[in-house]
Amino acid sequence: MSVASDVSSGTGGEERGLSISQPAKDRVLLQLSGQWTLAQGLPSDEQVKSLLKAQSRIRRLEFDTKDLGVWDSSLLTFLMRLAGDCAEHQVEIDEAGLPEGARRLMSLATAVPERAGARRQEERETVLEVIGKETLALFKGGGEMISFIGQSTQSFGRFLIGRAQFRRSDMFLVIQESGANALPIVTLIALL
Repeated sequence: MSVASDVSSGTGGEERGLSISQPAKDRVLLQLSGQWTLAQGLPSDEQVKSLLKAQSRIRRLEFDTKDLGVWDSSLLTFLMRLAGDCAEHQVEIDEAGLPEGARRLMSLATAVPERAGARRQEERETVLEVIGKETLALFKGGGEMISFIGQSTQSFGRFLIGRAQFRRSDMFLVIQESGANALPIVTLIALL
C-alpha cells in the first residue's frame, strides 16, 4: 500500500486535504477532505500524475469524499486535470465517490467533445520566422518611406517653381502654430 498526502492551509477554516492510497495493485483511492475553494489556490495533480506514470498496472481511480467540506470550481479544475491524466494512461475513473453536483458538472463538461483548434495554443516563432517577418516589414516600410520622400520632393519642387496649389491662409496658420503658438508646449517638454 502506498500512501501520500498533500495538505495546504486555507484562509481561515478547514484545510484542504488530499490523501492517496492504493488498496489494490490496480486501484488508487483519492481521499478528499476539507475545503476546496479558489481562495486556497488551485490544487496540484502532480502526485497522482507521477503515481500513474510510475505504476503502469493501475486501471481504476476511485474517490472518497465523506470528509469533503465546501468546494467550488477549484475541485472541478482538479478533477478535469485528473480526467486528462487518466485518459492519457488509460485509467478508468469511478465517479461514485464524488459529490452529486461535481459528478453532474463533470458530465456536463465532457458531454460535448472539444472542437479541434478551439483551444488557443501559444506558438513560439522560430528565429528564421522572426527574421523573415522583420525583413518583409523592413521592405514594406522602406517602400512607403521612399514613396513619401518622393512625393514630398515633388511637392517642394512645385512650391519652388510656383506651381504648388495651396491656400496661403493655411500656410500662414501652419507657420504660426509651429512658431509662436508652439512655445508653451516646447517649454513644457524642455522642462520635463
